[in-house]
Amino acid sequence: MILVAGIAASCLAIVLGAKFGKPGGSLVEISVQGKIYMEHDLARDAVIDVKGPLGTTVVQIANQRVRILSSPCRDKICVHMGTIDAHGGVLICAPNQVAVRIVNGKTETVDAFTR
Repeated sequence: MILVAGIAASCLAIVLGAKFGKPGGSLVEISVQGKIYMEHDLARDAVIDVKGPLGTTVVQIANQRVRILSSPCRDKICVHMGTIDAHGGVLICAPNQVAVRIVNGKTETVDAFTR
């Protein structure tokens, strides 16, 4: 009985950790051609038109989630990427050179380099 209770408690802890253990973010950072275009508070809903080399990419911030509504790129892969809602989440429209990511609003340090 104790073993079963221990296994159940472990499973519950794993489920709760996966659901509520996401690192938080507070800002949406939008970049065009590698340069920061703007930052927006994740808590404030908005629809933002972002001008890229191919045209306008539309980014939606709603209920502390971010997604790309539309883009001028051919395949629309960025539109089908879904939403992001946690620090480190990234949406990219490579053809239009638009990147959207959630950051924590604090100065970040590099933790690794790759080649």
